[in-house]
Amino acid sequence: MAGRKSEPAVALSRGHKKRSRTRTQLLDAATRMYSRGDSSEVSLAGLAEEANLANGTVYNYFRSREEVMEATGVDLADRFSDKVAAAYAKLDNGAQRVAIGMRWFVRHGQEDPVWGRAVARISGTAKAMKSILANYIRTDLRLGRKQGHFTFDDEDVALDLCLATVLAAVRTSTEGPFISDHPEKCAEMVLRALGVGPSQSKRFAHMPLPSLNEPVDDAKTGIAKRKQAPLAQKART
Repeated sequence: MAGRKSEPAVALSRGHKKRSRTRTQLLDAATRMYSRGDSSEVSLAGLAEEANLANGTVYNYFRSREEVMEATGVDLADRFSDKVAAAYAKLDNGAQRVAIGMRWFVRHGQEDPVWGRAVARISGTAKAMKSILANYIRTDLRLGRKQGHFTFDDEDVALDLCLATVLAAVRTSTEGPFISDHPEKCAEMVLRALGVGPSQSKRFAHMPLPSLNEPVDDAKTGIAKRKQAPLAQKART
């Protein structure tokens, strides 16, 4: 009896894993297609061909090209943003978090042009992707402002500045000439625009950038945590 009860659960688990693999296969195929051309050129039939799946299979997951684009945007943002957030989860400095997030994002576009071109080409219309990125950035902006690093008056404008800069930088990194320190220059300029001093902006934007597989904390930046210090003192850290 016990064995019989477990069989449906096993079947469900296998079915779920297969469905997840197929969805990933479709999203990977869509990413390749977006990286090669405009989002309007991606059709459901074309997606099925790219993924080497039957047309009917695609309709089990998506009903329109708009759904494909939104799902791909979420996948592109989630896969990388989750790694970045986990890597600097222990870093208690909002300005450094903004700089690190921007640098990793732009550098990933340099290192993975397929990902970068896909992000650049759908970022203007994939609302869910921009919303995911905005949530990460907004959290770091609020932390940096609370600590006294940032002095912006309007949070939404500051968010637009960060988001527009990082997406434009990804596009530049994949479509223009390769500039090795482009991520650092962008991060430094954004920090200055948000109110961080010139020397501190430069230092934050050029700190050694560890691997995404290596969690970052304040000890690794060479800047000690001082949780009991007043915000004005933290701003000079």
